[in-house]
Amino acid sequence: MLIDALLSATLGEIFATEAETGPSAPVSGGLFLRRMAALERHLHQNLNRHVTVAGMAGLSESRFFHAFKQSCNETPQRWQASLRLNAACEMMRDPALSLADIAYATGFADQAHLSRAFRAAHGMPPSVWRRIALQDS
Repeated sequence: MLIDALLSATLGEIFATEAETGPSAPVSGGLFLRRMAALERHLHQNLNRHVTVAGMAGLSESRFFHAFKQSCNETPQRWQASLRLNAACEMMRDPALSLADIAYATGFADQAHLSRAFRAAHGMPPSVWRRIALQDS
């Protein structure tokens, strides 16, 4: 809980600087572009942790959800899962990393969780995708 409180305070500081420097134009009804960039940076830095995106932007959970969906045309959870899967794909190009290590590093509960999410998104298990990707290298 302490780490989450520190995380929220840090994000508050990140987003407070936007108000001082002037926001870039938001998508109609959506989030400011700087806010989205800061959120994406933060999620990339904390892929292996459970990060709740609602409330990070200094908005109520329902307002944040609505604004996020307006900005990205998807839910914050799907967006976060997509970032994690993209990071997993990049990591799978390194044959020295096991799928279990990649799953942990990208915030999945275990290798099976990564495999289910990966198959749903890419239509094949990560082991097959990895084999193909390493052959193409």
